[in-house]
Amino acid sequence: MTAQDDWQRQVDTARAKIAALSDIDSTLTIDHVPPTYLMGLDITGRGRAIIASGDPDTAEVVATYVPGTGSELGKIQGDVERSERMVQSALNAGAGSAASITWVGYTSPPTIPEAAKEAYADQSVDTLDQFMTGLRASHQDGQSFRSLVVSHSYGTLLVAHAASGDHSLDADALILVASPGTDVQSAQDLHLTGVPAQQMHDRVFATASAVDPVADTPGFIFSGDPTHSDFGATVFHTEAHVDPDWIYNPADHSAYWDLKSESLRDIGAIMATPRPDLTQ
Repeated sequence: MTAQDDWQRQVDTARAKIAALSDIDSTLTIDHVPPTYLMGLDITGRGRAIIASGDPDTAEVVATYVPGTGSELGKIQGDVERSERMVQSALNAGAGSAASITWVGYTSPPTIPEAAKEAYADQSVDTLDQFMTGLRASHQDGQSFRSLVVSHSYGTLLVAHAASGDHSLDADALILVASPGTDVQSAQDLHLTGVPAQQMHDRVFATASAVDPVADTPGFIFSGDPTHSDFGATVFHTEAHVDPDWIYNPADHSAYWDLKSESLRDIGAIMATPRPDLTQ
């Protein structure tokens, strides 16, 4: 990379962050639906932010959304839109009130080659753990609200690392979307605070499109495919958008939150009830 290329990259990153801050500012009004709350902001480097869609202190169900490779401040608006859609999907499924937190609270791999490294996940395990513990403690109804972690792509690896080994996440359920691998071999290897191992089948949900190239990589770099029958998660359906000219359709890796998609509907159902009907 030449000095000019590096300079242009820094300029582009700065412009993207300025645009993202402007977008965030425009949503922080009492008229925005759902109401938006800025929970954390760091503009250094590629930037981080934590944004809640809906009030996480009072909602009956709160999803913390952990995105994957390339997530950063300058690209956060697309992730916030996913959170807003999850809130609406949960309400459509019968939740009395719902919130979703877009947690770009870690340094994600900036590129696909970098996403082959576990270090980005490992260095953020404690940060996610502390956030989830604080979320429980700050909620007005304490233990009575339903807390979930929804993760996408590389975010599923971070969540699995934060909920395995000596670690436990203070959440009631996990939703793993388009995972490249979790590095654990079964749902019972994952730990949610206060949840017995034998109940984890009902607490871990997973999905992947059959033509998503990233979701077809478990076993190549990371092990532990959460959609495999041996893993023991509850797998919900994602429609595949088949491209007749290709074996895989890269666009499917970003299609799980498309409006009116089966996957978005099922995420809302999982948020709304501990035992959702995912057979429709």
